[in-house]
Amino acid sequence: DRRLMPTHQLFFFAGAGLVLVGIAGTVFFLFAMPTEDVSGHGLRGYKRQRARRSSGFRLFEPVLRLVASWIAMLPLGELRDGADLELQKSGYYLGLTADELIALSILSGLGCGGVLSLMYSSPGVLVAVFALSTFLPLAIVSSAGSQRAVQVARQLPSVIELIALCVSAGMDLPGALREVIGDDPEKDDPLRQELRQLLREIDLGQSRKRALESLAKRVEGEGLRDFCASVIQSEEKGNPLKEVLDAQAKILHMRRSFRAEVMASQASVKMVIPLTLLMLCVLLLIGGPLMIRLKMGGL
Repeated sequence: DRRLMPTHQLFFFAGAGLVLVGIAGTVFFLFAMPTEDVSGHGLRGYKRQRARRSSGFRLFEPVLRLVASWIAMLPLGELRDGADLELQKSGYYLGLTADELIALSILSGLGCGGVLSLMYSSPGVLVAVFALSTFLPLAIVSSAGSQRAVQVARQLPSVIELIALCVSAGMDLPGALREVIGDDPEKDDPLRQELRQLLREIDLGQSRKRALESLAKRVEGEGLRDFCASVIQSEEKGNPLKEVLDAQAKILHMRRSFRAEVMASQASVKMVIPLTLLMLCVLLLIGGPLMIRLKMGGL
């Protein structure tokens, strides 16, 4: 019967139908995956709640969480660990997770590259813009971590002195830390946020040595690293904690004074070029009209 469909056409349409069903099922599976909600996880959750107050981030967050759930299935061990360490140093910028930071980098590269592809068709320009826009979120997070380390270094000497004063009054180290950091969990103070995280880890059962090593790893800076090493050494060798803290506070004050003297001595050298340019501008303002009038026929 000629009205019957040939066998090869039946196989073609059946295969095409199976492919479409597979694609639809894959898309449904990817979009139906549960995404991680970090709104209640300590400092990261607090930063996420603050970020959600911005309407732009609130609208973009579902897409970011969806792409992050796809990235979570990939074996990105070292890359994921490095991104999480950078987020810890930055104080959990925007409350992002490591997968969300990687997803944000990919979306940034695709978005900027897609917009630029509408204006330019040069492959070299598109590749360069894609690479720069991909690393832009990582650079922003790294810059936030550096600024946070500077704030911690400025506050550390006075905080160590307060801890030493509490220890001399008879408190142990956790009690002194609780007295210093206060009761406001949402205060935007990087050093007190890190000390609160230190206490939380100790309360969860970690040893003081491991908690202090984790603190030194989270925050860049020689001062905090020396403080953690001194407290660990004091507990291991039985040295009086108050004397160790007093010595650390004096050393940090001396370092800050020395750093200020170095910056003051470098300021005069750095001001040479701006002052030279300013002098040239003044000479041009004074001598320019004179040269024009001389060229036009005398004064």
